[in-house]
Amino acid sequence: GGEDAAGGARRLPAVPDTLRAVTGALAAGDAIRTGADGAATVRFANGVIFRAGASTRAGVVETAVPAEPGAPRITRRAVRLGAGRVQFDCPASETVLTDIVAPSGRVSLLGVQGVAVLADGRFRVAVDSGRATVTDAAGALTAPLGIGQSIDLQADGSALVVRVPTDGGRPIRAQVRAIRVE
Repeated sequence: GGEDAAGGARRLPAVPDTLRAVTGALAAGDAIRTGADGAATVRFANGVIFRAGASTRAGVVETAVPAEPGAPRITRRAVRLGAGRVQFDCPASETVLTDIVAPSGRVSLLGVQGVAVLADGRFRVAVDSGRATVTDAAGALTAPLGIGQSIDLQADGSALVVRVPTDGGRPIRAQVRAIRVE
């Protein structure tokens, strides 16, 4: 996975005379960590691109989704965001379901571009194009997001604090258990 033979983190060496790392493939269990001035771009075989900003920690986990016999194989990819900022470009795919997961919630991506940020326990998701669905960690809140919409989720003890930034974005509609909030 993500360790070298001595059990430490595997690092990609720098290309001589540049600040770029040598291109390498992520293995199951690998983590992405960028420094204070760092960045990383990850391109998956199905066309999904993640751009990790400075001081970002994320890991990638892929699991097979049970399917009917003869049905196409479906993979669920979870990018577990531990800190930082990830810009995403996720084309629609019928065989790979991609989520960004943080302690307070998850965003399901399907044919969408935008950004996810985890800082000081607050998980912010903003959509630039396409659609995404945000759910809290307990599964009580579901908020579909479209172009120009964003939401913040933050756990506060046993409560969930939800904020819809008033930065000129479009209002959102959310489902909280059986109550619809508009």
